[in-house]
Amino acid sequence: MSSSVHQCCRVGFTLPLWTGGVYTNPVRQIISAAKDHHRLDGVNLLSLRLAYALAGFLDHTGEVLPVVLVPVPSTKEAVRTRGLDFTLELTKKASIHLGRIGVDTRVAPVLSHTRSTMDQGNLTTAARFANLHESLQASRFPLEGNVMITDDVVTTGASLTEAYRALDQAGYQVVGASTIAATQLRSSPPQGPLS
Repeated sequence: MSSSVHQCCRVGFTLPLWTGGVYTNPVRQIISAAKDHHRLDGVNLLSLRLAYALAGFLDHTGEVLPVVLVPVPSTKEAVRTRGLDFTLELTKKASIHLGRIGVDTRVAPVLSHTRSTMDQGNLTTAARFANLHESLQASRFPLEGNVMITDDVVTTGASLTEAYRALDQAGYQVVGASTIAATQLRSSPPQGPLS
């Protein structure tokens, strides 16, 4: 599973966004196996890809460490079904990988859901943003360092945009986001690795 770390963009999300590659097989299969079929060995593999994306962001931006990683939370229903908060586990493991090479990151799961939302799978872009608007809140804790949002896959950017809104409203300094993979939008030009 090779990683082609690159910067990508989504309409409405104005902060730097780095991803571990395009959402295609085998990454899609590994994510599905880990999330839907309890193949937790895939979480460790996918966390390496997230660590690469985080490292790409930090290298490109020169962000001062430590950086606080805030995962987009899974819904309560998803946690019950899977037995874990998928993005939180990915983020914890990615932070451990980075720590082994001296990159100082901390994980702070300060986001939580304020209401139920529909499954995003069959929604249009506009409906995804409407579905998630004001669905998250951020607890206020003193965090040492700037914040990066983490998520598994970015499609339209609705989840990242909502996470940023909640964190910004709570007074956190958010510097960007990283994901395992990004879907290739029809209107987006092909994106390759950045040097």
